[in-house]
Amino acid sequence: MEVIIEEIVLYGIVIGFATLVVIFYLLRHRRRSKETSTKIQKAKELGFHEPVSLHPVIDPDICIGSGACVRACPEKDILGLVNNKAQTINASRCVGHGACFHACPVQAITLCIGTEQRGVELPHVSPEFETNISGLFIAGELGGMGLIKNAVEQGRQAMENLIKKMKRSQEAKYDVIIVGAGPAGISATLTAANNNMRFLTLEQDSLGGTVFNFPRAKVVMTSPMNLPMHGKLKLSETSKSELLDLWIGVLTKNNISINQQEKVESIEKINDYFLVTTDKEKYKSNSVILCIGRRGSPRKLGVPGEEKEKVAYRLLEPELIHNQKILVV
Repeated sequence: MEVIIEEIVLYGIVIGFATLVVIFYLLRHRRRSKETSTKIQKAKELGFHEPVSLHPVIDPDICIGSGACVRACPEKDILGLVNNKAQTINASRCVGHGACFHACPVQAITLCIGTEQRGVELPHVSPEFETNISGLFIAGELGGMGLIKNAVEQGRQAMENLIKKMKRSQEAKYDVIIVGAGPAGISATLTAANNNMRFLTLEQDSLGGTVFNFPRAKVVMTSPMNLPMHGKLKLSETSKSELLDLWIGVLTKNNISINQQEKVESIEKINDYFLVTTDKEKYKSNSVILCIGRRGSPRKLGVPGEEKEKVAYRLLEPELIHNQKILVV
């Protein structure tokens, strides 16, 4: 009889402990779902829920709620779990790392550009990255490729295909003009230099493109990739500044210069060459590669004083305006 009582007590303790564990899990699960739902609602109110570029799309029928994607994202609060299913929170802050895509154990995540509410029209390009205009190529995020590794690879491939198909004109000073100095543009530039091309790279802002616009401490995840004229880069995690320093070092080592702060205003096909007009000069080139990304240029109000140093068009260093009185338009 005592043995039976001991077994009952033992089983009761085990069942009670298991029940407490289940209750704790359910309460924790409910609390996290509520927190995520609150964040999603706040993001919608602030306009952060709609993505502006490459972003994850989760298939709820496949998602098992492991949370691997949430833990893998270095940006935090891009993804969250609601009722044991992953959902996007601040989708507009996604910068296209793709870590969530690789972390998902059941392949429930796809990386997309555009939504039903915010459609995005992508240019039509051939497998060689050439548009319907002969000699005009597109690489990087403009063509739908937002991951840094893939943008670098696409910039290299686009330039190699351009070299194979290029027809030289006596009117053109350059073999190719590269518009944009982000990951794809830098890769295309290095490939052109490696093949002794007559090239010119134009950047309306600063070297790095979209990467340059990340906040100073932003972590930029890049899986191993091959950078022309440098070799294989084995980077899993790196900061914005380290990545920019690497690119600057490779360009400097190979005596390659980039025309920064020079905005392209128009590209016109004239006979067998392109006339590229910037805010500083006009150039003639046999071909053009667009590596301009999708963030574009900020719209300005056209009022006196908007070019002063105290006026900013993006928030790069928030610590500089801490406790300051500012006006946001």
